[in-house]
Formats: sequence, structure tokens, C-alpha cells
Amino acid sequence: MAIANLERSGTLPHLDRSITHLRTAVTVTPATHTEHLPQVTRLIGALLARHDRTGMPADLDEAETLARRAAAEPTKDPAVRSDVLSALSRVLRHRATTLDDYRQAAEYARQAIAAAPDDGSRWRIQGYESLSSILMLRYLHTADPVDLDMAIAAQRVVLADDRRSAAHGAESLNALSVKLRTRYQRTGNGADLDEALTLARAAVDVEGDRPTAAAYLWTLGITLQVRFDRDGDPRDAAEATELWSRVTGDELAAPIRRVFAARDWARLAVRREDWPEALRGYIATVRLLPVLAWHGRGREVNEQSLRAVPGVAWESAAAALNCGQADTAVTLLEQGRAVMWNHLLNTHTDLDTVRAFDPELADELTTVRETLDSYDRTATAPAGAAGLDPADQVALAERWRGLLAAARRLPGLGHFLDTADLATLRPEEGSGPVVLVNLSPWRCDAIIVDHRQTRVIPLTTTMDQAVDVTVTYEKALLRHAAQRRLSSRAAMEVTITDTLQWLWDVITEPVLRALGLTGPPADDQPWPRVWWCPTGFLQTLPLHAAGYHDQPGRNVPDRVVSSYTPGLRAHSYARRNRSAPPSDQMLIVCAADTAEADALPAVAFERDELLALLPKPARHLREGPAATRGAVLESLSTCTMVHFSCHGRQNLERPLRSGLVLADGVLTVDDLTAVTGPRAMAVLSACRTATVAATTLDETISLAAGLHFGGWRHVVATLWSVSDRDAADITVDFYRRLANNGRLDPEKAAAALHAATRAARHGAPDHPSRWVHFIHLGA
Repeated sequence: MAIANLERSGTLPHLDRSITHLRTAVTVTPATHTEHLPQVTRLIGALLARHDRTGMPADLDEAETLARRAAAEPTKDPAVRSDVLSALSRVLRHRATTLDDYRQAAEYARQAIAAAPDDGSRWRIQGYESLSSILMLRYLHTADPVDLDMAIAAQRVVLADDRRSAAHGAESLNALSVKLRTRYQRTGNGADLDEALTLARAAVDVEGDRPTAAAYLWTLGITLQVRFDRDGDPRDAAEATELWSRVTGDELAAPIRRVFAARDWARLAVRREDWPEALRGYIATVRLLPVLAWHGRGREVNEQSLRAVPGVAWESAAAALNCGQADTAVTLLEQGRAVMWNHLLNTHTDLDTVRAFDPELADELTTVRETLDSYDRTATAPAGAAGLDPADQVALAERWRGLLAAARRLPGLGHFLDTADLATLRPEEGSGPVVLVNLSPWRCDAIIVDHRQTRVIPLTTTMDQAVDVTVTYEKALLRHAAQRRLSSRAAMEVTITDTLQWLWDVITEPVLRALGLTGPPADDQPWPRVWWCPTGFLQTLPLHAAGYHDQPGRNVPDRVVSSYTPGLRAHSYARRNRSAPPSDQMLIVCAADTAEADALPAVAFERDELLALLPKPARHLREGPAATRGAVLESLSTCTMVHFSCHGRQNLERPLRSGLVLADGVLTVDDLTAVTGPRAMAVLSACRTATVAATTLDETISLAAGLHFGGWRHVVATLWSVSDRDAADITVDFYRRLANNGRLDPEKAAAALHAATRAARHGAPDHPSRWVHFIHLGA
């Protein structure tokens, strides 16, 4: 079968078999044989096709290695030379992120056109096709209209060629339609939109009912939506909705295309103010997120994919609230956020309930999930280091889904490892409520979830106002971090104070009032608990410290003990595992002076206080040169508590590579999630260990969240940078309140941090930066 047909068959098994056969052909065909390089370019095409379906970086890595090696091999055949150069340009197009990348890719496409034989229309057109795609991507990067015009011109050359087979005709029609629609959206030229719609319909007609038709149905839907936006004809909106619904349900379509189609379906309904239809579209979108970011694909690959659909969870919840469905809103927030972390929770959820009915099924679930988690932990490994075959990863993920389906057919296990069953995720009776704070372009709400009901508190703010407050807050913090002047410090303190008061007025005070918490508890009453679960960019703001701190009782710390949770499932897991192994072994990690960061003189103070509080058998110290990544990870396997005194390091582009600076490098988020299973407490006396990556807000990626989802019941961390002295003062006070006869009681972590923070506030009421950033995450 021709490789083009294999790529278009619509099934991964076909592509897997094609790649296996082509690898064999490339291996056994001598490099001097005339078929060697053509076999290589076919293999490159198959690898790129599978990468487009699965997003697995190993396929792209292999394709690039093959393409560069092939381009360096001599050949006297101009057709083969052109084919190789086109293949290299396509690979580089997939890789491109910078203008220089696009320049190189375009140059190889032009070389492919120039190298084509005089009678070699096929190879010349292949070069034009690659060039057109690259120029279009570069236009999206630069917004240079010249690139867009050249992309359209190159695509017209492709479409005009009468040697193009029917197998490629739909692809060419669709590509030109997209480019013309894009130019219409820039210029408003109605002729471009009319032609784009004609071409999109033609592409759908040519493709027919082939499995790959989803791409063209999606394009036609977008083009109809654009015309609906211009003309307001409801027939265009209805047809677009029907097309996107078809794509959403097409299991052979690429997952990212299905997600985009469902999201577009929902957002078009929002524009029409048809909230029931919008909710149907959003439910479909959220349910597809685990298909897009599947367990075993690698966390970093999944994180990159989820960046493409930001805000879906917030929008979905708002649509549900507009339909009067509060429980559905909570479920959508739970399903649409922390998709990757929920995979991690699956790896250490107890399987005893399954084992009671089917021991063999429980054993196979254990084996498969351990292997999938090992695949996920290759997220930050160098390309190819794990030696994994993407086909094996896909097959194992399918096996996992089949095993889950089998487990859910067992009596009483219909919602096993399911985030959709709110009844099993509610806080238990007697504990405090979880407050989800959701901002969307259409409405802003606090949703209070307790053991028996869900209440919605509409908030008197807009998303735009909240964004302005957040940006102002973060700019002040960043400015002082860069300048370190008295003037920047004073301005930062004013901004923090203003932010705390705004949070009180529009979010936390209305919530506390609804809960009946209108003042401090009486002296003979226990402190009430509240768990905050902010969404989106609100995760960077200190809800736990909101209020007017010059007015006793008119602030959150004077009324409740606050904790944070990244979601109801994580909260439920942490509270169920309160009977974790005895919490008497603590690892103390001190890295005060490393080659990568400034010295931290107050680390010694923290260390000495901890050593004084704990007897020798209960503490294990790793400091200085001995505080290496390997030594720490090895020690963590036997300890139920850990304290880190060191620098924190954020990686904004690759948040899973953020972490703690140790003697031999950074102990990353991904490293620490390898230590799973019930653990009692982790204290991170380092900067920004609870700061959520802005690139994927819905995934709540931070060091603290990674530890919590990995099984650490209590995590103490920081929302922003703190001075080492302030960190040491609060941390030492915290531990003194936990200690009792040489033992620490992690179950008092939230109350101890609350008391230590209030004490620090009493000593520096006008300097909130000294006490506002420490938070408790967990049970």
C-alpha cells in the first residue's frame, strides 16, 4: 500500500504497521541502492503522520534524524534529491518556533523546488506545498501580510497542478481555503471568504466519508462561523454546529481536532446566547481532555498539548451556572483542571475494592498503571533517552482504558477512578467547605461545596477587573525583585495591601458571610476551616490573607484557618489517607550555598532549630555537598516528612522542570512526583514553590501541587519570593507549634502555619510581603 494511503487510513494500527515495515526496509536496503532514500522519505512521512495524531516527540526526533542524515547523502537523481529536501523542510516546519527556524524550513522547501527535474511536477509541487505551509505558519508568528500572500500564491500553484491525485485533492483545497479565510479576517475582502467557503465545501465533497474527513469538516465549520459573524444567518451557525458535533464524536480524528471542534461548538453557542447548547459543547470538550492528554504519553508532552485549550474549565463552569446547574459546574471544573495530576492520582489509588471482586484484574491494573507512570516520568528526559516506542505507549494506554471499563462494570464501582461523581468527592461531614472561585468572561462566582450541598455566590467583579488587579500585583512583585530598592519595596507593600483589600471586598468577605463566619471565633471555640480552590490566574493571589489588616476581625486570618486544594479529588484523597504511615521520620535538606544561586545565611538557623526539636533517630540530614538530587530522592523513600531549605527555581516555559536548587542541580517537579504513596508533610522553605505556571493555569503545575498529588498529605509552600530570614522566622515558629515531646504532629500543620503567620503579621503589619506568601496545601 502506498504510504500516502497508509497515512490517510485514519487508524493508528495502520500507521504503526507502516512504520514497522518501513524501518525494516530502510535497514535492509543498502545505502547505495536507488530505493534507499525513497524508503527513508516514506518513513519520515509516516512518522510525521503519527506525530500529528499522537503528539509523541520520539516520532519527530526520529524523523529529524533521518531527514538530516538523508540530506547529507549524495544522490545524482534530482527527483530523489527534491524529495529528501521536501521531507527535511516538513520536519523543520513541525519543529519551528522561531523566525530562524521558519527561514531554514522555507529555504529547504525552495531548494526542493529548484532541485526537482524539469518533468518532475510531482516533486516540484511537493516543494510548493511545503513552502506554502511554512509561510502560513510564519505569518501566524509575525502577522506579515507578505508571508500570507506568498503562502496563497504557492498554494494556488499546488492546486492548479493537474497531476495531483484525488488522494491529495481535498488536502490542497482545504489548505487554500484556510489561507483565504485567514486573509479575509485580516482585510475584510468578501471575495476571499466566498472562495474559501467554496473550496471548503469542495474539500469535504472530495474526501467523502473517508476516516480523515474530520479535518475538512472542521475547516468548513470554521468558515461557516466566520460568515455567520459577518451576516448573522442562523443557518450558517446551525450547519457549523452540526459539523463540529460530528468531528467531536469521530474517534478516528486526531484528539486535538476533536477538542477544538467541541470548543468551537460551545463558543459559537455562547455568542448566540444559547446556553444549553453551549453547555453540551463544553461537556464534550472537557470529556475529551484526557483523550488529548492521555496517561503514559509523558507529562511534558501533555502539558504542551493542554496549552492549546486554555480556559476551557472556567468557561464550562460558567456555562453550567448560566443553565442553573451548580453541581455540573463543579464537576466540569474538576474534570477540566489538573488532567495530568489526576493521572498521577490514579497511580497510587488503592485497588483493594477491585481486588475483592477480581484479583487478576487488580493485578493487571497495577502492572499497567506502573508502566504508564514510568512513561509519564520520562517527561524531562532527553529525547530518545527512554527508548520508548510510541506504538507501545499508545497500545498500553488503550489497554488501561479497557481495564478501567472492566473495573467500572463491577458491583458498586461504576465511578472507579472517575472525577465525575460529585457525591464521592464532597468534603466529609464535620470538615470545612471547599470554595471554588471561578472567573470567566461572562460571570464570576464562588462555589461553596460542603458535605451535602453546593451553593453559588455571585461575585461583584468582572474578569477584566480581576486581570488588572492580578497584573498590577505581579508587576509590583517583579519590579522589587529586579530593583531591590527601598522605593520599590514601599510600592510593593502598598500594592499588596491594596490587593488584599480588593480580594476581601469582592471574594472572601462575601464567601465568609455566606458561611456565617462574620467575626473571629470565641475563645472557647475551635477555629473554623476553609479550603480555597481558585482557578486561572487567581491562583497567584493570596486569598488566605485577604482583608483589612489594620481592622481586627475584618480579614480572613482573623476568622478562619485557610488551606488550599487544587481540586476536590485531591482533597478527598488527602483526607482519606490521614492514617498514613507513622510520621516520625523526617528528612532535612539544606542547600544554603550552591554554585547556581546566592548564599542563604538563615538556612543554618532553620537547620539548628529542627535538629534541636527532633531526636536523632527521627531526623536525617542532607546538607551542603551531600544534598544531591540522588541522595535526597533515595532518602525520601523512607521518610514521611521532609523539610527543604534552599532556593526555588522556576522554569516558565517548561514548568515541570521547575524545582529546588540542590548541590548538583535542580530537583524538579517531575523528579519529586516519582516518590509516590502516602506521606505526611513536606515543608518547602524556598521561593515560589506554590507559584502556578502561567502557561497552563488549568493544570496547576507547581512544586507544591506535584508533591500533594504525589501523596504528600500536607504541603507548606510559598506563593512568591521571600527573604531567607523571613522564611526562617515563620518556618521555625511553625515547627515549634507542631512539636510535642520530640515529635511533630503534621495534622496540626494548617493551624500551626495560621498561628505563625498571624504572629509574623503582628510584628510587621505594614509589611505584608514578610508574612503573606506562605500557604498550606492539603488536608
